[in-house]
Amino acid sequence: MEGLALWKTNVDKRFEGVEDCMICFSVIHGSNYSLPKKACRTCKKKFHSACLVRD
Repeated sequence: MEGLALWKTNVDKRFEGVEDCMICFSVIHGSNYSLPKKACRTCKKKFHSACLVRD
């Protein structure tokens, strides 16, 4: 159980302060498992690169 508690602590630290992507409403992208990194110049919110691509 100590290993699980340590893992949870590490995961919590990794995602601390990371906000959801405002396009897909997720922290981790569903297909490439990335975090939101592309910041909008106007609102400063961050988005997944894959969410910004137009098909």
